[in-house]
Amino acid sequence: MIRRIPIALLATLMVAPALAQSDKAPERFQGNMVSMDNAGRRSTAFVVLQVDHWGTEEEAMAYLKILKEKGQNGLLETFYDAKEVGFVKVGDRLGYHIVFAREIPTPDGRIVRAWTDRPIMFAEAMRNTRSRDYPFGVLEIKFVGDKKGEGTLTAAVQMGYDDKGQLGMERWDTQPYKVLNVKAEPVKEKKKD
Repeated sequence: MIRRIPIALLATLMVAPALAQSDKAPERFQGNMVSMDNAGRRSTAFVVLQVDHWGTEEEAMAYLKILKEKGQNGLLETFYDAKEVGFVKVGDRLGYHIVFAREIPTPDGRIVRAWTDRPIMFAEAMRNTRSRDYPFGVLEIKFVGDKKGEGTLTAAVQMGYDDKGQLGMERWDTQPYKVLNVKAEPVKEKKKD
């Protein structure tokens, strides 16, 4: 089932002013991801996000321009060719590279967002399922003061501009995964898990 995500999320992600970044990257975020299935069963996994480079406003504007001019597929191709800026890892699975990450100041803390071109599973590719139209993944973590962060991981996202020129995105899944108890720490050397 497709759920609409507020347009402001995508626009804010891309163009919000970033925090002073030179002294913060690389930075690692570790917490727990919780999923509720349709039967009400709960499952958890450990999640790690490492950001080695924070995106600039210029990079954000360049991605938005590609999305507007070439659509989602053009942005996806650009993501395929982009330099990795970190990774996200869930549980014991392999880590997936992230292509763009922003750190956004709030009056009481900060928001961290990271984007990836999500891996398309073999069964999706073979069956050419509709989920292939949702090729991006988004992780968002909100921090208030010195407390641990909380957020969401949306595994399958579609984005683009509508007929009125409004930027938007939709998620494929009915609920994003909850990300809880996230702690942030600087990384002394870049590691890939």
